[in-house]
This record gives sequence, structure tokens and C-alpha cells, in this order.
Amino acid sequence: MRTATLALLILAACVVIAGPAAGQPCNAGFSSPDGNAPCDPCPPGRYASDPGSMVCQVCLPGTYTSLPGSAACLACPVGTYTDVEGSTGCTTCPEGTIAPVPGTAVCQACPSGQTNNPSHSECVPVTVPARPSTWGLLKSRYL
Repeated sequence: MRTATLALLILAACVVIAGPAAGQPCNAGFSSPDGNAPCDPCPPGRYASDPGSMVCQVCLPGTYTSLPGSAACLACPVGTYTDVEGSTGCTTCPEGTIAPVPGTAVCQACPSGQTNNPSHSECVPVTVPARPSTWGLLKSRYL
């Protein structure tokens, strides 16, 4: 019984990997000139959300796909951005800037006197290290 179940699972996986039969609509994430099989996976940075797609669409700034065969683009996580079309990944915002919401295409500069927190999700006040007291030093030398 176990062998039959395993064989059935392998057969099912082969059908999914093989895609639709010739002349059938391409699956989401794939395209062909007429929208029917044989189909090619959309390259990273592009997607096809609908079955039967004839072209793969480019991911817009603020979104990306890193794998071939994507049916949708993903929003850049908070603290990251991409400002180009067809991106395959997102970049952490530069120091002093933030991306407070997912899907950011351009990081926002922090106001004067503030900088980004470690996750680049919000601006926080700049902290100046406290100066050591000279009184303790003078007291130990002269008293």
C-alpha cells in the first residue's frame, strides 16, 4: 500500500512539473506566444498572474520576484526598497533613511536630529554619548 501511495505522489509531481498538455493554456507564472503549451516560466523580476498568458509582466518598483515561474510580485519588506522595474530583490535603505511600509520604491530621509532605527522602519532621535565627568578625574588627582 505504501509503495502505491508513493508511486501516485511521484506521478502527481511529474504532472505538475510537466505543465499542461500541448495546446492547453499555460499555468499562471508561465507564458508562450499564443498562451498555450508548451510554456516557458517567467524569468525572475517578471510574473504572469493569469493562466494562458502570452507575455510575462515586469514587476513594478517596490516589488520583486526572485524565482522563475512567479504568478505575482512580492512587496519589498519594511526597511527595504527597490527603485527599478523587473527587480529580483530588495535593498536595505541607506543610513538615515527608512521604508516604513511594505512595497517602498524610494526610502524616506529622516528629519534633522533623527536617524533610522536598526530595521530602517522608523526614524528615532540621534543619541549623543554622555561626556565623562571631569570632576571625578580632578578629585582623584588632587584630593
